[in-house]
Amino acid sequence: MSPKKVEEWLHIQKQAGAQVIINGADQFLGRIVQKGGREDILEIMCIVREQGMPILWPNGLELKKTTLGRGINRKSGLDFTPDEELIQALWGWDGKVGCYMAYIPAERPVFGQENYAKLLPWQEHCEIIKAIVRTNVPYIRYGVIIGFADDNDETLCRLEEAIWGLYEELMQINPSLGFQVAPFCLSPIPSTEQAETLRESGLIRIDDPNILGGIWTPGVDTHHLSYGEIADWQQRLTHIGRSRYMTDGRK
Repeated sequence: MSPKKVEEWLHIQKQAGAQVIINGADQFLGRIVQKGGREDILEIMCIVREQGMPILWPNGLELKKTTLGRGINRKSGLDFTPDEELIQALWGWDGKVGCYMAYIPAERPVFGQENYAKLLPWQEHCEIIKAIVRTNVPYIRYGVIIGFADDNDETLCRLEEAIWGLYEELMQINPSLGFQVAPFCLSPIPSTEQAETLRESGLIRIDDPNILGGIWTPGVDTHHLSYGEIADWQQRLTHIGRSRYMTDGRK
């Protein structure tokens, strides 16, 4: 949609009684690679604030596109420097309007990077997350996928240590930040190439379409861990961080 069309939709929704904007479009930043796309995004976010309603990003945004390089491959290499103005527009919160909650996709810092090849390297990812936290966004839900074929206790321990380290740095920036880890499990959608590859490898333990394709219930082993042990790791990773939402009495 053009900024003007977005403004029309938001105005109608506000008239109908909406009090918050929930934008589940994880491709919202796709327009930034188009000519004038960055300016459109900044204008849209200005319109959001003018409506006087908070916005939530429950499905994540492409962090690569919030860098000065926009995540575009060039012969001279990628520029992963955070676009501070864009980040402020997307996640900034002033206590009343702006971004109230954001889901942010995690990275695999040491092992398993090939499964996250389209995302940012770990250090650059951390710099983007810090820039986001500096916008004063109150709540972050940090989503990480586990249960890839090569995952084992060592790789998941390294992942846990890295996320704890990032969390502690974020709390130094904003001690009141509400930060939760959302550990999703690899659960391939039936009939996809991924599902067939896992089936051929013998790693699919629960061949039930009611379970496969869901992101919370493990049904796939790794080469080193059972799906039950993956479930244990899910529980363990949820202990990273804290939720102001659960402790400050807000609804």
